[in-house]
Amino acid sequence: MNVATFRACANIAFIKYWGVKDRTLNLPYTNSMSMTLSHAHTTTSVAWLSASVPRDEVLLNGRVASGSVRARVVAHLDRLRDHLGHARAAKMASVNNFPAAAGIASSASGFCALTLAGNAACAKDGSAGNGDALARLARRASGSACRSFFGGFVEWEAGADDRSSLPRQLHAPDHWDLRDIVVIVSAADKKVSSHRGHAMAARSFLLQERLRFVDQVLTPVRAAIRDRDLKTLGPLMEKDALFMHAVMLTSRPPLLYLNETAIHLMAEVQSWRDTEGLEAYFTIDAGPNLHLICEAKTESRLVSKLQATGLASQIMVNRPGPGPVQLSEHLV
Repeated sequence: MNVATFRACANIAFIKYWGVKDRTLNLPYTNSMSMTLSHAHTTTSVAWLSASVPRDEVLLNGRVASGSVRARVVAHLDRLRDHLGHARAAKMASVNNFPAAAGIASSASGFCALTLAGNAACAKDGSAGNGDALARLARRASGSACRSFFGGFVEWEAGADDRSSLPRQLHAPDHWDLRDIVVIVSAADKKVSSHRGHAMAARSFLLQERLRFVDQVLTPVRAAIRDRDLKTLGPLMEKDALFMHAVMLTSRPPLLYLNETAIHLMAEVQSWRDTEGLEAYFTIDAGPNLHLICEAKTESRLVSKLQATGLASQIMVNRPGPGPVQLSEHLV
């Protein structure tokens, strides 16, 4: 039995992608930019089994996967089998250290780790790189997974085809001592997955307006990250997150990922900034859980303010995180 294990970190997009122009290849309409997260990660082991084993075994957080969740993993194992040129079944086990399917990019870290572990388990020397081919493969399972192939600050180029839609590292993790304070207000699984939601974006009359907005802000956001300029990055990041949710709300049928607590906390963050000078900005993915971006000097004060609200069931503090790492201990 050949087995390999990788740990990959989730990422938070400052400028997001929502909607795809090619569902098979997962080609986005726009570029996106993200920060890899130091303390939100997925560990995945893949073992390729003997030819006599007829069926994949998929374990997620200690449970046997079933239904659409299992189907999505098996579909990616099929992509790996095509890439590697064999037809053997796999045993795969994956564990998150944060809530899955709650809008914290578990598919990004999960499919990044799965791709690298599956490839390494088949390599004769037990090693695997994180080259373009593997990033493209992971992108087809989850678009944001390709951004998790790098640590620090990353831009995913939308590209025009499979070969040109690739991530690149803008800056290493030590470039900017930012914090992403993840405020978990609900760990429940989403009723509509991001994977399904992307396919609905084209049904919103606001999609084209958002694409124009993203095209306008890519250059200033790239410069703000380069210059470590949170006062420029923050407002653009907030506007983009709200614009994305406006596209969701105007899809047919509408997608409502936000809840009352999330909306209340967004208003609180803006109030703390305006009235108390607390420099923190929110962003939010396809779920109700907020990401609050601030610099290191603001972390303790912001965490105290959040704790005082009593609205967070869990608070996770992340720094810019590393790229994927191969581990010697296995889950299978």
